Amino acid sequence: MNILKTASAKDETKNNINNKSMNKVKIYNTMTRRVTELVTMEEGKIKFFVCGPTVYDFPHLGHAKTYTQFDFIVKYLRWRGFEVNYLQNITDLG
Repeated sequence: MNILKTASAKDETKNNINNKSMNKVKIYNTMTRRVTELVTMEEGKIKFFVCGPTVYDFPHLGHAKTYTQFDFIVKYLRWRGFEVNYLQNITDLG
């Protein structure tokens, strides 16, 4: 009898860490204006804080840009095998 075990998200992340070469992720450093290798403080883990939109008037399409851009980056990093702690704030001035 075969029993299938479903993998949790953490199990999949651990498998991706072993299967994908995380150390090969390169990013553009705007301060040095060069492409550099992504170096994390803890191996395989990234803490990602994004300053979200400051909403002080009617909502518009520009507010969604923050969510879609950084959501894409986080999903890519997780796909590459990183364990990502993603935090985003929303400032409400109303």
